[in-house]
Amino acid sequence: MKNTILITALLLLAQVNTAFSIDSHIGDNLKKTIILINGAPFLVEINEEGKVVYNYLPVHDYFVSNESHDNLVEKAEEKYEEELALLSNSRLIIFDETSSLLNESAVDNIRELAKLYNRGVLQNINITAGHVEKENDEITADDRINAISQLLSDFGVKEGDISADVKIYRSELPNQFVKIDLLR
Repeated sequence: MKNTILITALLLLAQVNTAFSIDSHIGDNLKKTIILINGAPFLVEINEEGKVVYNYLPVHDYFVSNESHDNLVEKAEEKYEEELALLSNSRLIIFDETSSLLNESAVDNIRELAKLYNRGVLQNINITAGHVEKENDEITADDRINAISQLLSDFGVKEGDISADVKIYRSELPNQFVKIDLLR
């Protein structure tokens, strides 16, 4: 089994080295291909020196598929583009005005973001909560950030890929929203 994986990895590396002449180039001498990262196949974008510039998503069926490397690259690119087209740049999580408890809809929304992150569609997630100039409201904003961060972490998002900030909120409307910016 180990020899099969090693041989497959060596073949994959040979394909990466010749891929510049096989696959089409993307942008400034960058190209998308599939390589092994920690033993798992990922669709990535590499430069002319073969260094990974951008890691897109895992390709789970790479070793079990009968399709060619080129076809798998093309299918992975299409899958990534489809998911990207459905993804907006930010989401809003709605809370009760004085609460930091996540409702079922918020949990489902956060679970979906974590799935996108775990598939490689998202690289970083930034959480922004607002507060009025009252001490209790700032504590509530911090609690909301902590609730979202903890749930993202529980669903597999690396803590280093979650950032957060608190801003002063000036409006007559109730303070119920936390904005999540999605960075690809």
